[in-house]
Amino acid sequence: MVHKEFFQVPIITFLAKTQGTIVGLLLIYLKFDQQYFDLEQMFTIDGPWDLTLTQFFLERANMFTYNIFSVIHLLTQMQTDAGWIAGFAIILLPLILLFINLMLWQHQDALRALLASAIIALWTTWVVVYIVATIFWIVHLLNVWTLILLLIYIKYTSDSRDTESWWPW
Repeated sequence: MVHKEFFQVPIITFLAKTQGTIVGLLLIYLKFDQQYFDLEQMFTIDGPWDLTLTQFFLERANMFTYNIFSVIHLLTQMQTDAGWIAGFAIILLPLILLFINLMLWQHQDALRALLASAIIALWTTWVVVYIVATIFWIVHLLNVWTLILLLIYIKYTSDSRDTESWWPW
């Protein structure tokens, strides 16, 4: 489908992945309010992350429940930070990708590369939404054990001289 050298130009895939990451984070920002990420609410019974596996896949990890037009609507709010970020992801990055693709390949190959970049951006958006939702859901499920696992990870990945003064073991 795309030119054989498409994946040998890392700036193209990097920009597409950056676009997907930004749009994914904006989708999460627009769909969920502060209570979803408040530590006091996160661990409560009947809290926003107290979901069964089926509920998780139907409500949080389902990309069709996220409104992509809300990100496009942010373009009308360019005076806000979220509006500038949306403008960067929706207008500027695709224009840069188009310019780079047209510099590297002829028109038909450039359009194929642009389509491949859009597919990479969409896939990255889905992955970012899924990973963030999964992280918060697992943190809710593991509760205190998450903090213990984090402390163990810090203990074994950091230099022992740095942690001797505050580490309880």
